Amino acid sequence: MNASTPFYIGDSIPKDFAPDENAKLEFLSSYLNNWCTIADHFQGRTPRQLKEQHDLLTLKKSIPKWTKEDEALLEKKFYELGPRWSKLAFFFPERSENNLRAHWEKMKNRKNDSTEELSVATFTIPEEFPKF
Repeated sequence: MNASTPFYIGDSIPKDFAPDENAKLEFLSSYLNNWCTIADHFQGRTPRQLKEQHDLLTLKKSIPKWTKEDEALLEKKFYELGPRWSKLAFFFPERSENNLRAHWEKMKNRKNDSTEELSVATFTIPEEFPKF
């Protein structure tokens, strides 16, 4: 193994978590509070991988589905504030800046696919927007 090759347990590249692994992880993490101890119950998984997967599963459960009202608010605020995701996140406390940005792109693609358009061309930069 050379210096540029990442080290993986058993020298095999880890695969995505299987549904049974996710269930096992959720069960064990509800009873154990030590990622090293939890990793002892998984072959080929590091404590860090398990913690990251647990965080991802928890995050997926906590993010609500997008509603038409949420999308309308996102579009309205985007046109008011521009692509200032940290400012937009103020109006969506349960969502991250990345979640907002990703959903905005998804909305643009969906509207482009259905021949509707988000009028980004009509977007004007607010006066307080910093000029570089």
